[in-house]
Amino acid sequence: MTDTPAQLVTESLLHVFGERDRSARERTIARVFAADVEFRDAEGSAHGHGGLAAKAAAVLESAPADWVFRPSGAAQELGDLVKLDWSFGPAGGPAAVTGTDVAFVADGLINRMFTFLD
Repeated sequence: MTDTPAQLVTESLLHVFGERDRSARERTIARVFAADVEFRDAEGSAHGHGGLAAKAAAVLESAPADWVFRPSGAAQELGDLVKLDWSFGPAGGPAAVTGTDVAFVADGLINRMFTFLD
């Protein structure tokens, strides 16, 4: 079964940026993202699977171990464009950070992703 664009972006949030196990994170990156993916946020950009893996690792390493990402509602699709609002903070606690991921999907893979912090 092929994931919908909304499912791909949700997988990215939960199982790439929210995954602390490096091997599991890299498996999801290979399944969800194009090899030449472009990622951008306020801190800069990352390219390819390796760049994306390094970015996700840096986010998780800078946060307390009990912090988790949570979708804030369902992802919204508009053709090949997907928007997902999310929160990041202590498991079972209030969000410390909120933001939005916007991604373009082509050929069943995310090829560009942009993250905006609130």
